[in-house]
Amino acid sequence: MRVYYLTPSQYGISNLNLSRLKISRINQLNDPFEFMEFNLQDLRNKKAIENFKEKINHEYGLTCFSENWRNPLLWSHYANKHEGIALGFDISDEILSKVTYTNERVNIYYDEFQKFILNGELMIDKLIRTKFYHWHYEKEQRFFIPLRDAVLDNDNYYFNFNEHIKLKEIILGVRCIYTKDEIQKITNQNFQEINIRIAKMAPNTFEMVE
Repeated sequence: MRVYYLTPSQYGISNLNLSRLKISRINQLNDPFEFMEFNLQDLRNKKAIENFKEKINHEYGLTCFSENWRNPLLWSHYANKHEGIALGFDISDEILSKVTYTNERVNIYYDEFQKFILNGELMIDKLIRTKFYHWHYEKEQRFFIPLRDAVLDNDNYYFNFNEHIKLKEIILGVRCIYTKDEIQKITNQNFQEINIRIAKMAPNTFEMVE
């Protein structure tokens, strides 16, 4: 699947020079409802989910991609108000988790006698893939990675591009301070056959186009 990682220019240049992407920590995501999408009126639910989120935060990180780079909100929110770049990757479908969006908190059901959550594995899978509906413009795909397999650098975690995560294209934001030639010089040193494009505002719709 072709997916896109939008980022401010300075980080994008670093990504290209070092052939890696930053891994986000669960407890540092920009939405406090992340991994807390369940209905938590029952205090058992709240404590159980908080403990689960903390456990996942210590063991895993994630990198978030979008299925489409054309939505101007993505550039405003993640690429420094269109001054940044979008990196397009071909990633193996089996290692991506597609996010679903909802307007309602998800209910949890207990077995009152055995004291466990019914369909626990299904509930965990739903927990890591669910976000509030207003985020739906992101068309998000998530890549989860064990922190033990990541590269630690100055308190941040990264993963390297590899045979399962291949850089294929670069789109420069409409306000990007770097030229196509400058980006081309970097890719000529580190990559082969990278398609570099420049975004602009569509003349008749609210989207970005080549």
